[in-house]
Amino acid sequence: MVNFWRTTLSCILGTLFWLWTGWTSGSGAMVMIAVVTSLAMRLPNPRMVAIDFIYGTLAALPLGLLYFLVIIPNTQQSMLLLCISLAVLGFFLGIEVQKRRLGSMGALASTINIIVLDNPMTFHFSQFLDSALGQIVGCVLAFTVYFAGAG
Repeated sequence: MVNFWRTTLSCILGTLFWLWTGWTSGSGAMVMIAVVTSLAMRLPNPRMVAIDFIYGTLAALPLGLLYFLVIIPNTQQSMLLLCISLAVLGFFLGIEVQKRRLGSMGALASTINIIVLDNPMTFHFSQFLDSALGQIVGCVLAFTVYFAGAG
């Protein structure tokens, strides 16, 4: 029952922040709140899962930046190259998740979301940064609400 109230409070705070600021990537923050709260509370050590998502989201920022500004623009003309580049990312991050490296699960979930895949793809740095900040704010807000009162 305590986890229900923590999840509810984090969702309410995230929604109020999103509506109050009119932020275009507030939905990304809400998605990360939902992901962190749904995955963290099922496991025996929810604090480490939340920390894993914070570290992973921070690690996904430079990795997503590399993909968004260098790799994906250079593979636009070939669907095969685009699929191979995303498969390589998923393969190596998936191996790290299996090794239970800190931040790997959060990086795997956050990198694809940070890239902001779209059709047709547009490469605006402000859009990338807005999406990345939305995910970081969502992870930090979920962690803060869950563990602010916990000892």
